[in-house]
Amino acid sequence: MGPDELLGSSAFALALSEADGAPQRPLWAVWGRGDLGAFEGRPEPGARHEGELRTAWLGVDARSGPWVAGLAVSRGESEAEYRFDLGGGVAGSGRLETVLTAVHPYGRWTFANGLELRGVLGAGSGEARHLPADGEAETSGLDMRMASLGLRRPLRPLGGTALAARRWRRAPRRARCGWRPAPARGRCRT
Repeated sequence: MGPDELLGSSAFALALSEADGAPQRPLWAVWGRGDLGAFEGRPEPGARHEGELRTAWLGVDARSGPWVAGLAVSRGESEAEYRFDLGGGVAGSGRLETVLTAVHPYGRWTFANGLELRGVLGAGSGEARHLPADGEAETSGLDMRMASLGLRRPLRPLGGTALAARRWRRAPRRARCGWRPAPARGRCRT
C-alpha cells in the first residue's frame, strides 16, 4: 500500500476529555482523515482531461448537550492532465496543478425533536500552476470562500436500517485567480 492509498483510507478520532456527568463541561476531541479522489472527462469531442486529488483534514471540536462546535484545517493537492484537438489547428496538451490550504469553522445544534441544524464556513488560499506542453509554465494565486447550512432529521428505521433525511444550501464558492475573480467556468488565466 502506497502513501496515496494510505491517505485515502485513513481516519482517526481522539477524545481529549471524558464524559464525567458534568452537563456544563464540553467534551473535546481531535480528529483527522484523508480523502483521495480521481476524475476524468470528455467535455466535447477531441477533448479530455483526467487527474487526481488528495486532501488531508485535521480538526478539533467540543460537544456539550445539543451542540457541537469545531475548527478544521485542510490541505489539498491536485494534478490534472489535459489534451484537446478541436481541428483547424486548435490543439494542445498540458498539466494543471493546484495546492489549497483552508480553514473551516463548523457547528451543529440538535433540537429536542431530533432535527439537526448544521453549518460550515471556509476560507483558503494556495496556488495554481499551468504547465502547457508547448509553452512556459504559468503560476497564479488561488483563493476560496464558502458557506453551507443544512438540516438533518432522523427517520423511522426500516428493517433495522437507520435512515435520515438531509437538506443543504450552499453559497456559491468564489475562487480567485491572482488578483481577479475566476470566470464562471472556473478557468484561471494569467
